[in-house]
Amino acid sequence: MQFTMRAVRVSCGYAEDEVARYCGVSTETINELEIDSGQIDYNLLSKLIDLYGVPLDIIYLGAETDSHQKHRNDPRITV
Repeated sequence: MQFTMRAVRVSCGYAEDEVARYCGVSTETINELEIDSGQIDYNLLSKLIDLYGVPLDIIYLGAETDSHQKHRNDPRITV
């Protein structure tokens, strides 16, 4: 199962401003990437993976809304 950038950040206990400072970008950049990470820069992605301490394959790269739709159609997930 994959998780959005926002879900990973929140589950790791980081605020947007903390992540932005660590990565050397603005909070707006982090917010935009959490909305759609499909075109994320590799260097920034590498920093986020290091900060969060998670493997790349659990992070959903794409539009956050697409991820929600994908999970909604997954029969293994019940709400």
